[in-house]
Amino acid sequence: MSAPHEFEKKSYSSDEIEKIVREIISYSLQSDVSKVRRENIDQYKQHMMAKYGEFHYNCPTLFFMIIENPSGFPMYRLKEMLEMKRKIEKSEISNDDADRQMGQKYYDEFAGKYNFK
Repeated sequence: MSAPHEFEKKSYSSDEIEKIVREIISYSLQSDVSKVRRENIDQYKQHMMAKYGEFHYNCPTLFFMIIENPSGFPMYRLKEMLEMKRKIEKSEISNDDADRQMGQKYYDEFAGKYNFK
């Protein structure tokens, strides 16, 4: 049985998220860490969860997206979403409007080129 975590739920600011993500990517791409990722993925994941435990606990989906493919992580998409988060935090846009804008953007990008009629 695993030990209980020592983290509390935390809400990160957009700047904090971007900083942590950049740090994780940079660390993951170091040659010794990359070597472990290639040779023993389970050991690598355990190491990364220990090193970035709080972020893993609070943002597990994002955490695994980063560590599973750090060189291919779409930072530009994260930055788009974080910019929307900043606008929501500053009350420049509502959650619903941000949701519609991002949904339309990704629909246009991924499905808009297909004629579903």
